[in-house]
Amino acid sequence: MIVVSIRPIQLCLGVAVAACGTLVSGCDGPVASSDETPAVKRMGLGLSPERGPAKVIPPGALAVEFEPREMNFGVLTPGAAVQGTSRLWNVGTTPLTITKSITSCGCTSTENLAGRVIPPGGYTEFTTEMHMKSGLGPKMEKITVFFGPKQVAIQFYTAEVSLPVRLTPPYLAASERAGNRWVQTQTGEIKVSAQDGRPFRIIGAHGRPPVFVDFDPATDQPRTQYTLRWDLAQFQGVMPWYWVVETNRADC
Repeated sequence: MIVVSIRPIQLCLGVAVAACGTLVSGCDGPVASSDETPAVKRMGLGLSPERGPAKVIPPGALAVEFEPREMNFGVLTPGAAVQGTSRLWNVGTTPLTITKSITSCGCTSTENLAGRVIPPGGYTEFTTEMHMKSGLGPKMEKITVFFGPKQVAIQFYTAEVSLPVRLTPPYLAASERAGNRWVQTQTGEIKVSAQDGRPFRIIGAHGRPPVFVDFDPATDQPRTQYTLRWDLAQFQGVMPWYWVVETNRADC
């Protein structure tokens, strides 16, 4: 069962377990049960500089750059743990001292960088770990490094949490920009695909027969990916929190 949360501006998606577990909605979005011990995925090893040529830093500006500029951990399973190694470069001409570093939430942790001195043209290297909660969909966290009360550098960490059946994109765009304003949309398409390459069937879409694009369930064999059409008009102005898509997979 695949669950899609519905909001006024956009519709966010999640994946529910039909037979082997449960999914409930909450402040963090859909929550999938999992009894697996999370493995740690490591990224960023063997870094090579992504910095460009030397820059002229305006007076008073902070002469630092992260490598990589943003850490993208890709698609992860609920409860997974992932590590990333980063470098913070001093691209200026004077030493820089880190006064403190903080992460944006308890699910993200890193080394204590306070007191580290980065020489001109040098870097300090550190490892950050994210623990994926069971809430599904896109995730973004950050580390903020302070070099004084008003000088900070920020690196973002992004990931998407998904069960073996994934929704792309991980939201339903219920609005679109038209010039300088947003216009509400009523219909759209979404891809439903198996991450592990196993064919599956879609049984229903919020209690109704699914509306497929280029697929006939009466004659075509099960696929690993489908495109569904969605239409908000079926709710007649009363929006539920989630749009539910059922599959025949026990794990999704």
